[in-house]
Amino acid sequence: MSKYHIPVIVWMVFILILSLLSPGKLPHFSWSDVIAWDKVAHVGFYMVLAVLLLIAEVCKMHRDHSLLYYLCIGAVFGTMIECLQYLSHNGRHFELADIVANILGMFLGVRFFYWSLKKFKICGAFLKKY
Repeated sequence: MSKYHIPVIVWMVFILILSLLSPGKLPHFSWSDVIAWDKVAHVGFYMVLAVLLLIAEVCKMHRDHSLLYYLCIGAVFGTMIECLQYLSHNGRHFELADIVANILGMFLGVRFFYWSLKKFKICGAFLKKY
C-alpha cells in the first residue's frame, strides 16, 4: 500500500459506514417513489471509488490492470457490505440490485477515468510527476 491508496481506503470506509447505518439515521428522500435514490447513490459512490483506485494505481505506475480486475474489486467489496448488512440486523437488507448498482458504478468510473485520460491528455502528466 502506498500514500496514493489512502484516499481509496478513506472512501471505502466512508461507503462502509454509510452502508451499515440504520436507515432511520439517513436522510429521507421525498422523490423515492419516482427514482430509486439508493441505487443512484450506489452507482455514484462506486464511480468515485473506481476513479480513486485508478488514480492510486496510475500514480504508483502499476501495470495496467484489466477492466475486469477493477470490477472484481467493486463486486467483492460491495458484496461483503451487503452480507454485513444482512448480518447486522439494523434494518438493512441484502439486495442483489445494490450489488449490480455497485458494479455498474465501478464500470462507469473506470470508463470515465480512461475517457478523461484520453480527452484531457493527462496521463503523461501523471507519469512525469510520479
